[in-house]
Amino acid sequence: MVKKKSRAGVENKKPSSNSPTSQKKKGANQNQGEQKARAVTEQVSALPVDDQQFHQKITIELPTIQHYKKAPFVDKVIEMLHTYNICIILNALSDDEISSVMESYDDLLDLNGVTAIGEKDASKRSGTRFYNCRCQQGPKCGFKGWREGADNVKTVYEPENPPVWRQVIDRMDIPHIARVEMVTGHSGCRAQGWHVDALRGVTAIFAMTDVDLSKGPTQINFMEHFTSLDLNAGKVKGGLGAGNVESTFAAMPKGALVMFNANCVHRGTANLSKVDRPVLVLDCSADCGMVGK
Repeated sequence: MVKKKSRAGVENKKPSSNSPTSQKKKGANQNQGEQKARAVTEQVSALPVDDQQFHQKITIELPTIQHYKKAPFVDKVIEMLHTYNICIILNALSDDEISSVMESYDDLLDLNGVTAIGEKDASKRSGTRFYNCRCQQGPKCGFKGWREGADNVKTVYEPENPPVWRQVIDRMDIPHIARVEMVTGHSGCRAQGWHVDALRGVTAIFAMTDVDLSKGPTQINFMEHFTSLDLNAGKVKGGLGAGNVESTFAAMPKGALVMFNANCVHRGTANLSKVDRPVLVLDCSADCGMVGK
């Protein structure tokens, strides 16, 4: 039997699994697999498979180096927000920034209810408000501007070099931060009631600690009708479309940030762990007309 030869007169053989070409392909596939594996963090691993796959779609990992081109990441976050109404950004805060925020939080926290800064209600949750625009003033929170002693939080909130999340809200024309607050689900707290944060805008939640399913991550429900982030569009009806989850949990590692449509129905879930779950929350919206007044 004569072996079939190629035009170059060389036998047609399948490349060996040890050939340079095969090894290159194998290496590329392995790198892709590792990238996907990183997207499904340990915090997400306890979620249902469909939810894990959805997390892969909505997660962006920022470089840990300080100097990198932010524009491509800003573009990608905005694209995800318009497509899925949610985006999780890994490495949004450094360990040093988290430590600074937590230092202010520890100094100001008052669970005795003497001040409005750290009220802990019967559900075992507490809210520590660092910044409050006049448009957010209510009967239980009579201050506006920055709370005295919240300097460390202000440094993170208003950095000299605008981070990706800040550039995102500026580009989306929702640059007004109406509220900066630490919301802590203390160990044993029950789930919040379902609610929306605003008619239009983005809620930004930074994880001050690893937030897995047991610690009470934010749950977002996409099946309830909500206002589109696109100013030229109306309500989004019936969820995000075929093939996507009806709701998701914002499980994420320490230092990550979830940004989502503030008009989506959501809630903080029960903290079933033995440790507290503090998250830093920002309300991002269009100019309210009351800034600085």
